[in-house]
Amino acid sequence: MFSKIKQFIKNFDEKILKSNESVERTHTFKGERVQKRVHNNFGGPIPTREQYFQEFRLDPELRMQSRILRLKHFGYFLAYAAWFGGVVMFIMYRLRSDDLSSLEKEAEERIRIQKAVKELQKQNKVDELKSLKNQRNQSD
Repeated sequence: MFSKIKQFIKNFDEKILKSNESVERTHTFKGERVQKRVHNNFGGPIPTREQYFQEFRLDPELRMQSRILRLKHFGYFLAYAAWFGGVVMFIMYRLRSDDLSSLEKEAEERIRIQKAVKELQKQNKVDELKSLKNQRNQSD
C-alpha cells in the first residue's frame, strides 16, 4: 500500500511539477488573491490593488450588546419559558385530574338521556296525531 502512495507522489512530481506547462494560480503563497490586469472593452479606470481587495474585505463583526440589554432579553426569554412551562403544567394537571372512568360514565349517561328524549319526542308526536284523529272523528 505504501508503495502505491510513493509511486503516486513520484508520478505527481514527474508529471505535474516538472512539466513546463505553467499553472495559472489564483492565490499567492501568502494567501493573497492574484489580481489579473486584463484590459476589457468597457473602459474606465483600472482599479487599484486597494480597491480590488476592498471588494473581498469582510465587514466588521457585530459587537456584543450591552449587559443591561442582554439581561433584559434574558428576562423576556425567562418570562416566555415560564409561560410555556405553565401551560404545559396546567395541561398535565388537567389530564391527571380527569378520571377517565367518570368521564366514560358521564358520556354514557348523556347518550342514554339523549335517547330517552328522542323516544319521548316520538311518543309526544304519536299522541298528538292520535288526539287530532280523535278530534276529527268526534267532529264528523
